[in-house]
Amino acid sequence: MQVQLEGAQLVRLSLFLYTLPLAGLLAATLLALWLDLGEGGSALLATLGLGVGLALARGALQRRQDAFRIAVSARNPAEDPFP
Repeated sequence: MQVQLEGAQLVRLSLFLYTLPLAGLLAATLLALWLDLGEGGSALLATLGLGVGLALARGALQRRQDAFRIAVSARNPAEDPFP
């Protein structure tokens, strides 16, 4: 079985999956620095920011579900280098 995405779709998908959670993590960390929280508060706020970023990425992917077309095709077992 082979799963394929077009190049532009792969870039957009990776932006949603990686950028939004990292942006949430970074924003929460900067907020913790600005509020002058200790290490525990910073870690907690960073974890919450990561969770919010993951939730935003999931919501964005669900809203744009039809924009990503995944092609699944069966491979010929004779062409498989690893039987």
